[in-house]
Amino acid sequence: MKILGTDYEYLETTEKADPDLVDLSGYSDNEAKKIVVSSEIESGYMKRKIMRHEIIHAFLHESGLDHYNSDDIIVDWIANQFPKLQNVFQQMGAI
Repeated sequence: MKILGTDYEYLETTEKADPDLVDLSGYSDNEAKKIVVSSEIESGYMKRKIMRHEIIHAFLHESGLDHYNSDDIIVDWIANQFPKLQNVFQQMGAI
């Protein structure tokens, strides 16, 4: 996938296969340009929520906004509100 023109790899894997995933549902590795989500998450809703969260981390990094990238409150807010924002944008013809 491309994040602001930069190629990122998306992976779903287990804690056993990826020690960086231990005690996490997912992570964004801005140096390796990859987004990793636990394959052990069964809920499609939760998996999409985690994917959005990690994608927002990558967008903030690629935008040069690393000071916000480490703020999980901001990242969670954007990730959680995105579907609602998208809906309003579509209703208003903004996208």
